[in-house]
Amino acid sequence: MGKQRILQMVRGDAARIASHAALRLAWLGDDIEPVSPTEFVWRPQPAERKLFRCPRAVRVQVVPGDDGASTVLCEWRAEPTSGWLRGLLAGAGLAGVAAWLSAPSGWPGWQLALCAWPPLVGLLAPYVLDSGWRGRLERAATTDPTPVLARTPEAARWLTLDDAGRERVLSDLRERAADTSETGDETAKWAFWGTDRRSAASLLGWPLWHIASGRDPVTGQARTARGWYARGQFARGLVAMGQSAVGWLAVGQLARGLLALGQAAIGVVAAVGQVAFGGLFGLAQFAVGLAAIGQVAFGRWAVGAGPVETDLSAGTALWLALGVPAAMVALLLAARAKLLHTEQRELEARLAELPATTQVADETSLSLAARLTGEDAERGLSPAEATEDARV
Repeated sequence: MGKQRILQMVRGDAARIASHAALRLAWLGDDIEPVSPTEFVWRPQPAERKLFRCPRAVRVQVVPGDDGASTVLCEWRAEPTSGWLRGLLAGAGLAGVAAWLSAPSGWPGWQLALCAWPPLVGLLAPYVLDSGWRGRLERAATTDPTPVLARTPEAARWLTLDDAGRERVLSDLRERAADTSETGDETAKWAFWGTDRRSAASLLGWPLWHIASGRDPVTGQARTARGWYARGQFARGLVAMGQSAVGWLAVGQLARGLLALGQAAIGVVAAVGQVAFGGLFGLAQFAVGLAAIGQVAFGRWAVGAGPVETDLSAGTALWLALGVPAAMVALLLAARAKLLHTEQRELEARLAELPATTQVADETSLSLAARLTGEDAERGLSPAEATEDARV
């Protein structure tokens, strides 16, 4: 599969930035494979890769610059669509075709067009079921060290330690984070509060249940609950409950998943809430789905007060309800993509201007494929995974 790359500009020493980023990710439970003092390979838990849209591994390198600014390069290989997601896309397509073929003559065109809604939602499923891994990775590299992290000198060279040394630093951080005396006036700005409890048992690297809220004293970021059952302000899991929840069954103010229940719900299969967008079924005050029920409902089979009973024509009502918001979102996304593209080009130009003596990650040195050979590369295994696989 093709390689993808993102770049960030960060102020500070390259080795410290890389070690702190790797340490924050390891603190959250992810697997870290050190490569050099300024480079490592990050792998999320297997459960996250199986349930959500997430790469197998991301290689991270921090390149120092002459002006005190470092460039963080992240590269990964695009993963093929998982089997369960391909089945979901096929099912959504068949549902749309079946709905279109079953339409009697005389149905309005806008209602027939909504037969394409399930395949459209199916195509968006990978983005709906994104675990937020990219934001987690970017924040790990750009966040300033918290007081708890700054009080651990070895954290700045964590990647250079051996396995025992890295585990010792993590153990020290656990003790410091649990010590309430660390949260005095000096650290008040970090607002260390909330809870972080999880089950002792785990499956595929994820706890059976995880309840998290507040701000983490090590990462400095709002905690995200990640587990098979996850509950918190931000939750990711098979069953996720929170203000912002993503899961196969998601419940929250903003819920995204296969089945979603919330004030604003986006469900690949079904959604229930005040505003609900469901692939096959939507139930809400404003509902969209192949079958939709609500005060305002748009669907192949719709039960509601609009848009047919409004003063506007059905086509005009549909455009105002869906087309205008969709057009605004498309324009905002296009503007953001343009800004990101410009930023990436500027960073690429900066890397090209670095002295020849500086070790810059090129297509060979940064590529994960360069670390794989033969059958292991075809299977998408890293050297460590290939060794473990051989033992089994």
